[in-house]
Amino acid sequence: MHIKIGASLSVMAQYIQRRGETYQFYIRVPVHLHGHYGKTRIRQSLNTKDERDAMREGEKLARKYHAEFKALSQGVKTTPADTVLAGKALAEQYGLDEFIDHVIDPLRAKYAQGDTLAYDDAAPSDYLSPQQIEAWKFLVNANATKLSNAFNLYLKTHKRGNDPAFVEKQKRDWNALITIVGDIEFSELSRDHARHVVEVLLEQGKKTTTVRRTITSLSAITAAAIRELAIVRSNPFERLGIQGEGEDAKESVVADHAQLQQIVTTMRSDTQSAPALLILMQLEIGARIGELSGLAVDDVVLDHEIPHIVIRKHPWRTLKTKVSERRVPLVGIALEAARNALTLPRDATGEDKGKGLFRQYAQERGNDSASAAVNKRLKSWGMTSHSFRHTMEDRLREAGCPEDVRNTIQGHTNGSAAEKYGKGFTLRSMRDWMDKVALPIDDGDN
Repeated sequence: MHIKIGASLSVMAQYIQRRGETYQFYIRVPVHLHGHYGKTRIRQSLNTKDERDAMREGEKLARKYHAEFKALSQGVKTTPADTVLAGKALAEQYGLDEFIDHVIDPLRAKYAQGDTLAYDDAAPSDYLSPQQIEAWKFLVNANATKLSNAFNLYLKTHKRGNDPAFVEKQKRDWNALITIVGDIEFSELSRDHARHVVEVLLEQGKKTTTVRRTITSLSAITAAAIRELAIVRSNPFERLGIQGEGEDAKESVVADHAQLQQIVTTMRSDTQSAPALLILMQLEIGARIGELSGLAVDDVVLDHEIPHIVIRKHPWRTLKTKVSERRVPLVGIALEAARNALTLPRDATGEDKGKGLFRQYAQERGNDSASAAVNKRLKSWGMTSHSFRHTMEDRLREAGCPEDVRNTIQGHTNGSAAEKYGKGFTLRSMRDWMDKVALPIDDGDN
């Protein structure tokens, strides 16, 4: 724009624009630095209506940004003071949420290149420049970082921050912390607070295994917040002891052959019951209950040389780990139950309705409902659905099945075959081992 100086002189001020009555500074970011700044243009108000003041301040900012562009382009190391000033100037262009959305998330995703673990474990220094780290510190310090805000920050920068099931679980544990110690400043969270949380949870009658899961969750959130806030402090929940841990645990009931046969006989008489069919599938496959209750109709593949199920993520269900996604053969009673499951009535309307093999469980927290229903049916045997995972592990081990094959079948994270799924064992080799331990089908049971 042209700004008139005196009666006849005017100059071109290429970095000055007027919005209403107030002048703004405006400069284009070099193309190769778009990723660094997270934007193509930089704008900021000069907070003046005076033309000469606008020119003067605009020239200062232009010199500063041109020097910064040059330093970044040529790899020139700036002094600590220059870095802080550059970071402060960068922070002035953003709000905290905007900086996360337009700078942190894109650069972090680019650094991780699709690797979820790399994304979650990355420290700001791994993917942000020194100037960006300073800007991040300014923005964080400008916003009161109470425990509730630290949790929101954790979700904003976590790969699964939009996963409702994950958010609900993490939020439940973090809210328990806030209920016990209050919504204090994150920096005030101490080891004494952590010990007090353990004491209160135990006083509430929580099992030590439950307390440990909560502490593990709190430790992960705290570690992430420490990393994201780029602060130097210890994690108060790290290596935290729990008095009497494990002493109150009940020994898992592992079904013997006679009990399995009793369960099969009872459940096969109820072929239109989703819990009964889930039990029949689980005791012959050893999968997690949520992996089976969350199956889609298309996940049951019967028109194949080796009938099998495909365990994968769906809008209504996530998986525990990356190697949980797998194919598992259907044999014996599980194959029969899968065929019966396909005949269950299902609503074919709606975006996701009708797609779930067990329609009542193809929804948010459906795995919890399935687990409760299955456990209710198993109560008279004194076991839970998870018992079948232990039972299947024992059956395969006693048959001489190699550990890597067992891990692949059950979706464990340990074991070379499970960790390299797709390069490990085929459906045929898994089916051969599962056939060795399959329960006999006695048609006289019906």
